Amino acid sequence: MSVACLTSKFHVIVVADEIESFFNVLLHGAVTRIPHNLEHRMTEVMQYFNGYIYEDGMKTCGMVKMAAMQEGAFKIGGKCLKFTDNMPLNALIEELCRWFKARYEVLEYQRESDKAAGTVSDEQRSPADDT
Repeated sequence: MSVACLTSKFHVIVVADEIESFFNVLLHGAVTRIPHNLEHRMTEVMQYFNGYIYEDGMKTCGMVKMAAMQEGAFKIGGKCLKFTDNMPLNALIEELCRWFKARYEVLEYQRESDKAAGTVSDEQRSPADDT
């Protein structure tokens, strides 16, 4: 699931969320099957997929996944994930992470703009508002 979906129960799923979900499946398959520089830290790597924060009675996005999307890089202990002898996969992951970082910067800007203008975004609206 995308960070946006995991952090807002009212988030409407869009194509960007589906691309992020595809990225998560690709990344999981890669880190569990292809040699990489963080193999000695697999417990921490897997926190990207399995980690969560319990907030307001519900599970939300974990810190590793949120940090990867906000920083635009998959890092553990300050080291970026790199697959051994697989430059195309490394380039794809780096590029997608940059896209996700840009997306979350835009979403944050929109959230702040809506808040300053006193309007309610789709993510802040409750289902009861639609009736």
